Amino acid sequence: MAVRTRRAALLVAAALAVAALVAALLVFRSLDARIENALETIGSELLGTRVSVGSVVVDVRGGRATVRGVEVANPRGETLDFSDEPALRCGEIEIALEPASVVGSGPVVLSEVRVLAPRLSAEVTPTGINLLELERRVARASPAAADQEAAGSAEPRRFVVRRLVFEDATLRADSRPVGGDVRELPLADLVLSEIGAPRGVTPAELGQRVLEALLTRTLAELARARIGALVE
Repeated sequence: MAVRTRRAALLVAAALAVAALVAALLVFRSLDARIENALETIGSELLGTRVSVGSVVVDVRGGRATVRGVEVANPRGETLDFSDEPALRCGEIEIALEPASVVGSGPVVLSEVRVLAPRLSAEVTPTGINLLELERRVARASPAAADQEAAGSAEPRRFVVRRLVFEDATLRADSRPVGGDVRELPLADLVLSEIGAPRGVTPAELGQRVLEALLTRTLAELARARIGALVE
C-alpha cells in the first residue's frame, strides 16, 4: 500500500510538472501578440496618437523578446499643423525577462529593456511644438483607461523593470516654420532603474512613466540648444 501511495504521489507530481510546463509554453507563445497589442493600444491611448509596431519576436528558452519597427505618429488636432513624419522611430527594442515571473501571479520582472538608437523628431510651428503636445497628452492620460482598453475586463498583470535604457538616441529639430533651421542633436543615454519595484505597475502606468521621462529629457535638450528659444 505504501508503495502504491508513493507511486501515485509521484505520478501526480509528474502530471503537475507537465501541466506547469505546458502553461509556461502557452504563456511564452502568446507573449509576442500581447507585447504588440500592449505597445500599440496602450501607447496610442497614452499619447493620443497612433502607435504602430512592425514585429515582435519572443525567444522562449532565452527569456528574451525583440520588438522592431516602433513608430509614434505626430499628434493631430484642428489647431495643429505638424507633418506626416513620425515624432518617434525606433528600429529595435531588446527585452530580457525572468521566465519564472511570467508564470507566477506576482509581477512580471523585466531585467533589462534596451531601446536602441531611437530617433525623435521635434517640430516647432506657429501652432506649437509636437513633442510638447505629446508630453501634455501623456500627463493628462488615464493609465486605468488605457489598461482597460488593452485588457478589457481582465485584471492587468503588473511589471517591474530592473533597468531601462534609451541608447544612442538622436533628435532632429526643425524650426523652419517659425524662421529657424534644422538641427541634428545627439541625446545622452537615458537610464531608468527599478521601475515599479517592488509590487509592480500596470502596463499603462509603466508606459506613462517611461514616456514622461523621455519627453521631459528631450524637451530639456531643446531648451538647452535654444531651438527658436521657444521651449521654456
